[in-house]
Amino acid sequence: CPVMFYARFAETLATDEERRTAFEYLRAHGDFYLNRGWVMNSDGRAHNVVDPPRTSSMKSMAAVYQAYEATGDTRYRDAVGGQLQLLVESGRLPWLKNPFAVSHNLYYWGLLCDYWTTTELANQFDWSRCIEEYGRAIPACLDDEGLVVFGDYDIEAGVHTPYFERWLSREDNDGDWIGPAPNRVDRLWLGSKNASGRAFTSATLAAGLLLSRKHVITENAHELAAKTLLRLDEDTVRWWWDDGGLPSELKGLRNICAPEVAAMWLVAYWMGRLQGAW
Repeated sequence: CPVMFYARFAETLATDEERRTAFEYLRAHGDFYLNRGWVMNSDGRAHNVVDPPRTSSMKSMAAVYQAYEATGDTRYRDAVGGQLQLLVESGRLPWLKNPFAVSHNLYYWGLLCDYWTTTELANQFDWSRCIEEYGRAIPACLDDEGLVVFGDYDIEAGVHTPYFERWLSREDNDGDWIGPAPNRVDRLWLGSKNASGRAFTSATLAAGLLLSRKHVITENAHELAAKTLLRLDEDTVRWWWDDGGLPSELKGLRNICAPEVAAMWLVAYWMGRLQGAW
């Protein structure tokens, strides 16, 4: 997704020299995936980002498609078109599965679907329906302060069920943790409010609300987004959040500053400014 922002910078604000450099980098980024058959090193593992197809595969596809838009080389477009069609056929759009574990992807997936509407691949799926479903899910996942509550969102019923605070052992998930390899941990903390990435996810969902507003899905989306942004301040720019329920052995993690929080806060803020919401 940062590649998308970089490409937009190159198209709209860059000097001629910066644009040439950006296009060179975008081509190299596209080649990174295609020359390796979409396989990358992810935390020590050889990881195919498109096989099997999954909703987040769109992130890497979009990065490759940027190379087509920057260079006009159709091999990037054709490679993405084929992979995107496989994703559509897999049934993992707009959702990976039901229920959906609430995350920042409610914004990122919407951002990517919005992007596809501007490309030659716009007719491959009903991208607006995806954005509509994500936009309707976000308010259900926020508390009265505008902060995300982690839990499971039932995409059929439109109901959000918060997690209850607990430790998960390997047996709870068959020992298959989605996390850094090969250093698999023996247990993971699961919390609805006392968890990693709460401030970051709240900021991304504020951006997701404004994305839905762009498509006239949620009329008061800017009001909900403003509530979130005003709640996030200098004291909450942390990767780990603690409302008092974080286990003692994890409290040291509260010292980790997360630049992603400030970055996503600004993304959401400027989306609102550009829309004239504030």
